[in-house]
Amino acid sequence: MNGRLSDYPLAELVREISDAGLWGALRLEHERAKAVVYFDGGEVLAAVSNVRALRLVEVLRRSGTVDPARLYAAVGERTSDEQAAAALLQSGLLDEQALRRLQERQSKEVLGEALRWAEGVWSFDPRVRLAAAHAARPEVSGLLAESARGLPPEVAAARARDDSQTLTPVEGFEERMSSGLRLMPAEAYVMTRLYAPTLLGELVSISGLPEEEARRAVYVLVLGGLLKREGGPRLLPAEALGLAAQQRAASASAQTPAPEAQHPAERQPEPEADKQGTVEELLARARGETHYEVLGVTRSASAEEVKRVYYSHARRLHPDRFRRDADEETRQRIDAAFARIAQAYDVLKDAPLRAAYDLKLEKKK
Repeated sequence: MNGRLSDYPLAELVREISDAGLWGALRLEHERAKAVVYFDGGEVLAAVSNVRALRLVEVLRRSGTVDPARLYAAVGERTSDEQAAAALLQSGLLDEQALRRLQERQSKEVLGEALRWAEGVWSFDPRVRLAAAHAARPEVSGLLAESARGLPPEVAAARARDDSQTLTPVEGFEERMSSGLRLMPAEAYVMTRLYAPTLLGELVSISGLPEEEARRAVYVLVLGGLLKREGGPRLLPAEALGLAAQQRAASASAQTPAPEAQHPAERQPEPEADKQGTVEELLARARGETHYEVLGVTRSASAEEVKRVYYSHARRLHPDRFRRDADEETRQRIDAAFARIAQAYDVLKDAPLRAAYDLKLEKKK
């Protein structure tokens, strides 16, 4: 599997490999610069480069955490990353935890630089495996989203033009957002409009945003790993999906423990179904006396918890789910109720506004 970076942005390639769940090494070349991104079941394990400024020693020097004289006394400037890691541990300049953080930073810097390469070639080798000792496992969703935002708006929008594609929120997207993936207002708004698999063209129509802005937001959300798209052309050949299935089967087989003595199986509790919201629930929630009651969170809830709960409500209780079967009067009540939920979120997500609101509640006691 190989191609040119000028045909498809690297961010799309990384996202597609991740979504396919592939193992292997993605090799990149841009003029004299080279980089390799290692994957394990779709997860980015590490990224390294031959660019001197992106070598492990140079990344550590720029961090300012180690005196340069001590650093170069322990590790030569032209030492390989693998040798440098061993020397840093042996000299006591870094412990295992600090080395892992350094390797994570290096991987992000390498990938961040490679994402700016508009020209070059790539190849993917599914046979390559990275030793666990070198796995940094950086979180790259934010880098991919920023790469999409860095494109001219019209270019990003043009990358989301296939209206036949189906978009679905990924499982646990609220947790991904709470863990550090920050969204721009238009992107966050588009997420609230999507509560079930929806065609791209339909989502753009119901978003209420200018078309270019809506498509650009969708492109960012897809690369950021919050939306899964199905249908339309793919960068990787069809056999990549078959290869991913084979790799998953091989990995599962390797991790399966030896059989133990048979015991009566314990009945596991059935997972609770994700309940669909109703008009009655939406109207009842909006009748809460405080913003906390409206959202259904405690006064001590963190900003991340407030965000997670709100997006859950937005997915289950969005007005678009109920308008079709409602008369005009009920539609107005539905819109007003959801506006009450949105207002509560706008206040509780903002620290200064929340502090002022809490003070107001205290004065009412």
